[in-house]
Amino acid sequence: MSWIVFEKVGKKFGSKWTIPELNLSIAKGEFFTLLGPSGCGKTTTLRLIAGLELADQGKISIAGKDVTKLDPPARRIAMVFQNYALYPHMTVFENISYPLRVRRVAREDIGKRVKESSGRLRISHLLERMPSQISGGEQQRVAVCRAMVQEPNAFLFDEPLSNLDARLRLEARRFLRKIQKELGVTAVYVTHDQAEAMAMSDRVAVMKQGRLAQVGTPEEIYHRPADLFVAGFVGNFPMNFIEGEAVSRDSKMFFCAGDFELETGDRPGLKSGDKLTLAIRPEHIELEPGANAQLAGLIEDLEELGSEQIITVSVSGKTLLARQTKKLELKQQKSVGLKIPAAMLHIFDKEGKRIN
Repeated sequence: MSWIVFEKVGKKFGSKWTIPELNLSIAKGEFFTLLGPSGCGKTTTLRLIAGLELADQGKISIAGKDVTKLDPPARRIAMVFQNYALYPHMTVFENISYPLRVRRVAREDIGKRVKESSGRLRISHLLERMPSQISGGEQQRVAVCRAMVQEPNAFLFDEPLSNLDARLRLEARRFLRKIQKELGVTAVYVTHDQAEAMAMSDRVAVMKQGRLAQVGTPEEIYHRPADLFVAGFVGNFPMNFIEGEAVSRDSKMFFCAGDFELETGDRPGLKSGDKLTLAIRPEHIELEPGANAQLAGLIEDLEELGSEQIITVSVSGKTLLARQTKKLELKQQKSVGLKIPAAMLHIFDKEGKRIN
């Protein structure tokens, strides 16, 4: 069931359209992430859902109700900000209960809901403390608890983990995902960190200049990027990109860039002479020191990262980055064979669109 729906929604600041025309549907109970670089429109989209910004065109629906012109309180949306926005002069209990007090909820109901939510998030022992007396991870839980007690139509998260260190960030993203699934509430999450998006989301929308470049599951985004932008943005290590063209030979199709050549496999619609960009993820390049190798290369650089090796290889004048998780005895300036399965090749046309 569609829970949050954008129909031809546009938002401009001054004379510039930050969001030109956005069509988007988020399902009930879904963990949905807006992913993209700074300035791509993801936070503006989140604020449009919350009602902190009003659309200049189009329609926004939440839970089947047109909320396009409604104020934030009427939308029953709970938002967790990047800095958590806790009131420093209030106790943890007062911070959590604040939205209920504003709505004039009965005191006994406030106490019950705060006790319930804080117990679930394991922060009951912090209720009498001030925000300055608790850690960053605990502050984040307080902000989530304040959102939970409102029993909202949706949770909105605006880069809530960016102020945490690496270890706490890993713990916090597992915690947020667990709580969201337990509650069954719709969550819309904004981040520029693709690792967060891939680890937490049911679906991801990759945004570029106020438009949707691709919407899909993390697996779809990773394995079948719709264009060069998505291919380059998503992945722990940057993709290898090589510009060349399609060449037909002996009833087979090849990607050629000077002396660099790889068979493309079956790609309907691909014609000899088409200008192409080949993309290969570093983790999909296999080092093959034998007859199985498709390509011969020279190791230019080698990084030992403990659990993996990052190898820079020169192949027919092209530089490729390869990532290996199995320990190999390699040395710089030594020859090495490479194998790249055709299924792991991503091929894009001259406009940068994917060729299946």
